[in-house]
Amino acid sequence: MPHSHLRASYSDERWCTMQKFSVDGLALVILLLLFSGCTGRKSSVDPVATTPPSIRATIDLGVIIQGKSCAMNRWIRNDGDHPIHIVKIDKSCDCLDIRLSRSQLAPGERTLAYCSYDGSHELDFVGSLAIVVTLYDKKGSELGVINVPIEVVRDLDIPRS
Repeated sequence: MPHSHLRASYSDERWCTMQKFSVDGLALVILLLLFSGCTGRKSSVDPVATTPPSIRATIDLGVIIQGKSCAMNRWIRNDGDHPIHIVKIDKSCDCLDIRLSRSQLAPGERTLAYCSYDGSHELDFVGSLAIVVTLYDKKGSELGVINVPIEVVRDLDIPRS
């Protein structure tokens, strides 16, 4: 390879140029961050939009045999500072049904969540599911999220005693 030294010097030169650009870019980002808070202007972000959701919960349905179903009841709480009225529930999977005993909750109040998984929707499925349930008010604003992890295994995977 008679020209291998040319490739090495080109590569080294390119790396040096990239490193100089990275350092210059980093310096610019730092300067922007330092001066962005010094303008004296108030933020135009709506404080309601940045309020954390009132409900954050996990209902772990555990390990389920392939093709089978299971259900669980669990309390969920309005951890927010304001009353909420849940009017819409979206699920990331049709294999899950979730119902709440009450849709209106004052701060600190709880409701019973009935959660059921129907394994007959996908008889061949084996693996982990991380189903996300999102709760909304009448304006379409997110009120909370319920995570529902499920592990679906073949009947043969269950240890026998």
